Amino acid sequence: MSSNPPDDIDLQSMMVSQHIRAVISDFEPDFLPFYRAIRAYSGGSPERLYNLHQGIRYIVSAGIPGAFVECGVWKGGTMMMVASTLVALGATDRKLYLYDTYEGHPKPDEKLDVDLHGHRAVDDWFPQWMEVSEDAVRDNMARTGYPMENVVLVKGRVEDTLPQHAPDTVALLRLDVDWHSPCRHALEHLFPRLSPDGLLILDDYGHYQGFRTAVDEYLESARSPMLLNRIDYACRVGVKTGRTASSSLRTPLTFQCPPALSARGDETGEDREPLERAATAPFWGDLLQEIEHLRGDLAAREEQHSAERTAAENLRAETARLKDALMAAEQALTAAEQRSVRDQEMQKQLRLEMTRMHMELSAVYESLSWRMTAPLRRLKNRLSGHSN
Repeated sequence: MSSNPPDDIDLQSMMVSQHIRAVISDFEPDFLPFYRAIRAYSGGSPERLYNLHQGIRYIVSAGIPGAFVECGVWKGGTMMMVASTLVALGATDRKLYLYDTYEGHPKPDEKLDVDLHGHRAVDDWFPQWMEVSEDAVRDNMARTGYPMENVVLVKGRVEDTLPQHAPDTVALLRLDVDWHSPCRHALEHLFPRLSPDGLLILDDYGHYQGFRTAVDEYLESARSPMLLNRIDYACRVGVKTGRTASSSLRTPLTFQCPPALSARGDETGEDREPLERAATAPFWGDLLQEIEHLRGDLAAREEQHSAERTAAENLRAETARLKDALMAAEQALTAAEQRSVRDQEMQKQLRLEMTRMHMELSAVYESLSWRMTAPLRRLKNRLSGHSN
């Protein structure tokens, strides 16, 4: 028999806890092989990749015409998900368009491009930020087995490549350009080409204020009503209805909390700031402590890695010194061996010369002995003659 939870339980915090602990365990099992195959090539969260995978299946199942388009592709991971899913569905006749500078992010606007924490993107930007070459992305796409004649890589800023390199019809439009200017430009030239019931995926809507402003301004000016569903803190997805908006969906609403609800909020603490409530909730308190513990562990590991890097540098320097000493010793040994060869040859020549001199000396001794004994031989001969 079920019963209602006690009034003092914060079900919102419990739901957040369940969401964090579930991670990807609630995803359909047949999605996981796709996720594991391309996760190293994508900076998108598991939720974004799951949403994309399901969106592709929806488009093919519903027969929505058009190409699959992404602006801002980095390593090509999300379009690899598109290609892999289409291969599995047997729908490899679609054109895939990948727009990117392939030289890193263009410079953000100093005023417009600010993240949700108030940090200016330009303060962290550098010219080769998130640079991946066109050839590297093409190689990654080829790994999926998708026909490469249907894969179109368009190099350059979207402000320079659109609309001249745009497909006529788009089934799925994914924008991951981060900044206000390319987002607005891409929407102006690609959203009108998006088929009715086609998908618009906005990767940076919740993270960068300039991106969000560009989307809101464009949809307002186009009078296109669209329910932007939250995938995670940054990403939104919407289905193009083809209808005309009768009023703005993004006009801020003023809400005066009725006294009865306000009193209820006072009792439960629900009128406090969300982060304050999160910090005091049992789960969140434990989570924040774990985060602090991990930060301390990370700092210790960084210090250890720094010491290891220093030791490695010292070892490399000592190794280089020993290599130089060994090379010098080998050179000295070679020189000594060469001198030894020369000395052995000289000794051989000296021995031959000494042998020759001994032979000459022996001949001299023999000649001298013959001459010195000549008088004795003559006297002997005379004495031999008288005796006869």
